[in-house]
Amino acid sequence: ITQIARLVETDPALSGRLLRLANAASRAGRPVVSIREAVARLGLETVKQVAVAFSLVDPEQERQCEAFDYAGFASHSLLVAMLARQLASQSNTAPPEDLFACALLARVGCLALATVYPQEYTQILTGSSPSLVAEERHRFGFDHNDLSYELMRDYGVPEPLARPAVHHESLDRVGDVADGRRFRIAALLHIAYRLANQGFQTRDAALDDETLDRVTALAHDALDMDSQRLRARFADAINEWLSWSQVFS
Repeated sequence: ITQIARLVETDPALSGRLLRLANAASRAGRPVVSIREAVARLGLETVKQVAVAFSLVDPEQERQCEAFDYAGFASHSLLVAMLARQLASQSNTAPPEDLFACALLARVGCLALATVYPQEYTQILTGSSPSLVAEERHRFGFDHNDLSYELMRDYGVPEPLARPAVHHESLDRVGDVADGRRFRIAALLHIAYRLANQGFQTRDAALDDETLDRVTALAHDALDMDSQRLRARFADAINEWLSWSQVFS
């Protein structure tokens, strides 16, 4: 189960579908957010059937958005998720596996827009607007963060985890995250996202001082984590991500 879950975790879209199935099958009790728990609850036979059915979707039909980097999206999402899990393991915020799934799905709205509106989204991605969110709102009336939230709720991710994920890119509009725990989750996901942006570009386990300076104060206030621990968690996540990248291409 652990090996299968590890493979599923490399695919945000498949992860979301399995979470939705697991939550639909669970009529009571704690919502399923961890992908490993979803695999365990559904059973390997069901997971196999879902994965095979999903793989039968025409790849050309699924990838019509010429400007969208599908492989890069999946790889970046996985790195954000690994960083979130590392940070969660060192802070009393939420279960690490739950935050892994939330971080993995935090930008699934981008994938959805590229799939449903491939031509329109290509125009947005290749346009001159400096703000992707602003251009999405102008074109569709909502942005990828709004859509990610709706998809996560559809998958069965509870509100206290799904809502903070809306703010993973920026904490400027974090007013709707009312209580302290939700703010800490939003801060953790934001830090993971900022760190992933550097790691994705450099493929280096060494965290540069400029990126570290940008997140250190927030990490200290929200996660009670100093710069030394941030560097260590970053290096662990990058090394794990590079290892997974080789195994799963």
